[in-house]
Amino acid sequence: MSLLLIQRYARRLIIENRIEDSIDFFHRDALSSAVAMKVNLDVQLTLMASSLYRLMALKIGNGYENAKSRHIFRDFIDATANIKITKSDIMVKF
Repeated sequence: MSLLLIQRYARRLIIENRIEDSIDFFHRDALSSAVAMKVNLDVQLTLMASSLYRLMALKIGNGYENAKSRHIFRDFIDATANIKITKSDIMVKF
């Protein structure tokens, strides 16, 4: 019984950490309007962005599966790179 309780708590902790990450990085607690439709849109866009970061982290692998959105943003989205485009290739160097 105690093993089941520990496993359930671990799953809950992972979910709570992901929610906390979304609130912290995407600022879900600072919605731009009190109008219900606008709030729903803000929440939906936040959830979509968070889900896309999670999907990207899974595709990247190498330990990023559990990285916070802020970390993924810093390492891949806000990073600089050199891009070379030829007729047959696109080369991106971080």
